[in-house]
Amino acid sequence: VMAGAVAGTPGTMPTNWITFTALTGLTREIVGASTEDGINYLEIHLSGTPSAAGTYSIYFETSTGIAALDTQVWSESTFARLTGGTLTGITLAHQVDMRDGAGAFLAALTGSTFVPTSAALRTQRTQSTVTLNNASTAFVMPYILLTLSGAAIDVTLRIGVPQMELKAIVLREITYIACSYLQV
Repeated sequence: VMAGAVAGTPGTMPTNWITFTALTGLTREIVGASTEDGINYLEIHLSGTPSAAGTYSIYFETSTGIAALDTQVWSESTFARLTGGTLTGITLAHQVDMRDGAGAFLAALTGSTFVPTSAALRTQRTQSTVTLNNASTAFVMPYILLTLSGAAIDVTLRIGVPQMELKAIVLREITYIACSYLQV
């Protein structure tokens, strides 16, 4: 399922997952980890009144877990379902941090936004593609970015099978060699 996840407040995120926010006033609860329609998921509940407008990040990998290079094209995807509360005052987007060889932050690339509903998890796969644009990039760190308006929130999200893939673009050049036979 989601290895290492432990339900509780705040609970324990799955192995290599972390959350980050500079905001205060929010409570994180890991509701549980299981499967829905064969999709492994983590269910996370966020509530409270943030100290200001800002962001809350749910990272799916460590800062040195996915090797990458400048100009590569990467696709991030996940399943996401709203299982409780509302998205009032919250915008969700795929995000990718570019990290240097030591895992230090270089810059972030924001992908597409998405709005999960209460429909079945299997029907809500979201995807975003970014092109890395920092010459010092050695690693990428995918996550979901929740942008908060500063108003009180109460939301429970089911997040399934996050994935990061190098989108290889292979240009194949086919050369035809014309052969002619001369008959003498």
